[in-house]
Amino acid sequence: MLESRPIIKQLAAEGRGALSDCTHQGSEDIKINSIQLANVTNAAIDRGQMLLDTLGNCSRKSGLAVISCYRNIIAADVVPVKGTLLGAIEAHKLAHFKAIEIRNKANICVDDIVRKYRDLLEKSLEAAMHCT
Repeated sequence: MLESRPIIKQLAAEGRGALSDCTHQGSEDIKINSIQLANVTNAAIDRGQMLLDTLGNCSRKSGLAVISCYRNIIAADVVPVKGTLLGAIEAHKLAHFKAIEIRNKANICVDDIVRKYRDLLEKSLEAAMHCT
């Protein structure tokens, strides 16, 4: 039985290391996903702010120049900003699905590792119990 003790300790250490690998990879994937989403969101915010600034500049014009300025903005800027904002919404949705996928992948990894090392530990303990 005492001969099995180092083997059991080694299996437990290996199992902890494998579990750490599962969670580390999941954390890295979430970090990358979050950075990508933040970049898309920040680009959309910047684009929207530029449109608001342009509209603010138009509001300072006098007379009929205001109408012409707004017409030009609508023709040139509104549709691209709308596309950028819709793209950011779509990116947010996809990032949410990706986060769920990452979580599920990490859960499967943890379950597989726990199952594998539980079985190995059970076999080692069983062998130690029947030792003569």
